[in-house]
Amino acid sequence: MNTSAGSGIVLPDGIIGNACTTDAQCTDPNLPNCVESECHASYTSTLDVIGFGPNQTFDSVDIIQSVCVTMEHSWLRDLEMRLIAPGGQIVRLQKFLGRVGGEVYMGQANDCDEGSPSPGTGAMYCWKPTATNVPMLDYANNGTGMGSSPTCYSFTAVELPPGDYAAADPWTQLNGTSLNGQWKFVVTDLWPIDNGFLFDWTISFDPDAVGDCSGPIVD
Repeated sequence: MNTSAGSGIVLPDGIIGNACTTDAQCTDPNLPNCVESECHASYTSTLDVIGFGPNQTFDSVDIIQSVCVTMEHSWLRDLEMRLIAPGGQIVRLQKFLGRVGGEVYMGQANDCDEGSPSPGTGAMYCWKPTATNVPMLDYANNGTGMGSSPTCYSFTAVELPPGDYAAADPWTQLNGTSLNGQWKFVVTDLWPIDNGFLFDWTISFDPDAVGDCSGPIVD
């Protein structure tokens, strides 16, 4: 079972509010999400899944086959990307590791659009329980197998190659959530200046986990 949502949208660019430990402490409606102890603007896309049994829960990492996104961004290290389950459980797909390190593109990012965001060319990245690649920033920090992308400046950018990556958190953190309900894909940019675009995302479930495929899967 494969479900998708979203269309090309510019991602909020490193907007930071007050310190926090929970979303409830982020009282500014423009900065509603507590990520890495700071209130931030995030992009959130939701999918309402209704195709599983009424009491069916996540009890095996095999239930999710992949979470994939088509996007571009001119600084991967800015980003934290999360999958939030209907029960509130969170898996960080890409973990923000701090405001340090060299530039890494996702896709063929448009780095000439400061002040007036304009999309470059997105690439597809997937997180899978079966992925043999390490998490994204671990892969980038290893320094091997990286691609390249043209820029507006006098250098060629390092690009994270499209493909399958391990999530930064274990998938077992989803254990116990209902499979039916609202699944969220959340992208937070934690560092100003560079921007990016998200074009689509999908979540694929094991079709054998669906008892009855005759009805709708997503509402």
